[in-house]
Amino acid sequence: MNKTYIILLAGCLLLAGCHKKTQSIKASIDADTVDGSMPLFSFDTIGFHSHPDNVPSLTIDVSLALPVADNENLVAGLLRKQIICDVLGDQYSKEKEGIEAILVYVADQTAAFDSTMSDIEEDKEQIESEGMEYMYKWETSVRGAVEMYNPPLLVYEADYFDYQGGAHGMYANCYTVYSTITGKRLKLNDVIAGDKQSRDAMSAILYKSLQYKIAHEADYEGMEVFDKETVKPNDNFTVTPEGFTFYFQPYEIAAYCYGVVAIKVPLSDLRPYLLPGTEVALYFESTEQMAAKN
Repeated sequence: MNKTYIILLAGCLLLAGCHKKTQSIKASIDADTVDGSMPLFSFDTIGFHSHPDNVPSLTIDVSLALPVADNENLVAGLLRKQIICDVLGDQYSKEKEGIEAILVYVADQTAAFDSTMSDIEEDKEQIESEGMEYMYKWETSVRGAVEMYNPPLLVYEADYFDYQGGAHGMYANCYTVYSTITGKRLKLNDVIAGDKQSRDAMSAILYKSLQYKIAHEADYEGMEVFDKETVKPNDNFTVTPEGFTFYFQPYEIAAYCYGVVAIKVPLSDLRPYLLPGTEVALYFESTEQMAAKN
């Protein structure tokens, strides 16, 4: 397995588990909150871009869409910090502003690259003679964007790419679901029953959906799963009116050539396991009511 992949996936899984301790905000979750009193967020996109032409070099692209925080919207500030925590890492969410967090992140990535320069110098003659300069044009990219914003939910997508020499780079797509009421991340345990019987049933549903995907989608024809036990509902998911989609990174359940595997599970299959009274349950309730009216 590619060393770069191990680093990237480990980082992605670490960030997926990141929970920044924030001020607790209690709010009643009901239709009136969604329709009337819930503040709406605006977003700005901040970033850093460096594309040097020399060899060796490190190309860095960081771009994050973040809710605009102000004194009147405390939740936006909490959500802004939580997104930085989940996408870049907890140590960067301690910075006061988003651009400061990004610049510290860039400095850390640059320092890691600079630490390899002595190794690169040792191989420089061979690299040039064999036309392998591309091996030392490294790249790192983090792009965060709002996938869906429909109070009381915000679904955020973070795309990662990393190349540190070798045959190919590695990438990952990480999705997070946030409450726009509390500014906190909603993990699977926050919205779905966590008892063993429920999770075993959900795993069976997910695996069945994957088998259907393999049988009916040309891009996945002949795909073999590394281990059936790895196909389980995880915290890398999105929510739509139709249900849930779970995402698995390259090499996580199947070969690299299949890329990020997205498995859709209809709401009807997961409804028995939804925890009542959560933001996700309210989201499904409100979207179904709107569909019925139309």
